[in-house]
Amino acid sequence: MYASQKAYWRDFADDARRLGSPLYEYLALAVDGDETLKALTQKRRLGQPAANLLFAAVHFLLLRGNQHGLRNYYATLGGAWAGESLLPLFRDFVMRHESDVRRLIESRVTNTNEVARPYSACRLCRPGPTRRLAFASG
Repeated sequence: MYASQKAYWRDFADDARRLGSPLYEYLALAVDGDETLKALTQKRRLGQPAANLLFAAVHFLLLRGNQHGLRNYYATLGGAWAGESLLPLFRDFVMRHESDVRRLIESRVTNTNEVARPYSACRLCRPGPTRRLAFASG
């Protein structure tokens, strides 16, 4: 997990960069400086990661067809991000859909299946002649 709550969003940004997600790296750093956006995640279920829930809620609502300029920057929606300042758009979307974002954050859980995680596990837990290693996803 992350070293401290104080550094949570910066640590998440570092992980996003390491895993090849410059958009989420940028958004995590931007949210770190916005107390209103961070406060939306305070009532999440115990053990659930704030950044994953906030970003998943926004992505989910965009995928459901909410029309907003933010969708032009998500690759999964046919957009592309080239480093523009997105905090005003992101914040506007979240505030326009605050009740839906809150409901999703407070009622959903995430299951992060990072690509790097299984690779690391394989290196640490190499099967031997008497050990087997299996990954389950679901």
